[in-house]
Amino acid sequence: MKVTQEAKGLLMDALKANDASCILVREFKSCCGTQLNFSLAKAIDGDQIESIEGVPFLMDGSIKMKTEGVTIKTENGQLFIQDENASGCAC
Repeated sequence: MKVTQEAKGLLMDALKANDASCILVREFKSCCGTQLNFSLAKAIDGDQIESIEGVPFLMDGSIKMKTEGVTIKTENGQLFIQDENASGCAC
């Protein structure tokens, strides 16, 4: 996963404003297969936080592999997640 400097600033501001300590990455099933879901979270003791470009992320190993083609960036001042592995399904 890659995080641009502009996106890092927005993510760090969001973490601070929401009293969160990390970005939680999970996957969920949809009609198009599995998709990644990003949310703000508070880590608990024992969580293994990984810093990517200085941003704290919480995800398990199987999800980490699925984030290989993901870039978090900004477009028009808003966060945008680009996933090279997305299915493109429009169910």
